[in-house]
Amino acid sequence: LLAGCDSFDSNQFRDIVKQICAGITARELESNSLAELTHGERVYREYGFTGARGEAEMGYPVVFKYGLPVLYAYNEVNDTVLKKTLLAIAAHNNDTNILYRGGREALTTFKHLASIAFENFSPENYDKLIAWCREHRISPGGSADLLVMSIFVHSVTKSAFDIGKLPALVDNSELYKPLV
Repeated sequence: LLAGCDSFDSNQFRDIVKQICAGITARELESNSLAELTHGERVYREYGFTGARGEAEMGYPVVFKYGLPVLYAYNEVNDTVLKKTLLAIAAHNNDTNILYRGGREALTTFKHLASIAFENFSPENYDKLIAWCREHRISPGGSADLLVMSIFVHSVTKSAFDIGKLPALVDNSELYKPLV
């Protein structure tokens, strides 16, 4: 998208991702009959959640509906804003990492605690959620991945640089000459 345009359009980005990932759930989750299943494949078979594949196939709805609005609400991105963004994502994401490690009840409890910590944000509420995760030996890895995607899209859309004015690539042709 960046190579073909002078700007970044999030709707075009989502459309491209959807095109690239079309059918990935069926190809990789529904038709896989390997004896050794990945954690994501196990969660899909047990709970029906598509995880990262489903998010990508749908154009990252959690990123655009929950992550980015929090990032866009602030003038600067700092630790507090990133924590709030993670909480907004985690409160709505069916995180397959949590499902795999703790089951449906752990996911439900985690999402509830994340929602409370987001709605009543304070270091204490955030720390309570972290303590609960440690106690139950779970990690919201899928939500963290969606946080990274949110940061990426935010940084591209809010970037101060003009893509058309990026410096030209360095001519590395000398590096590829034969040493004979």
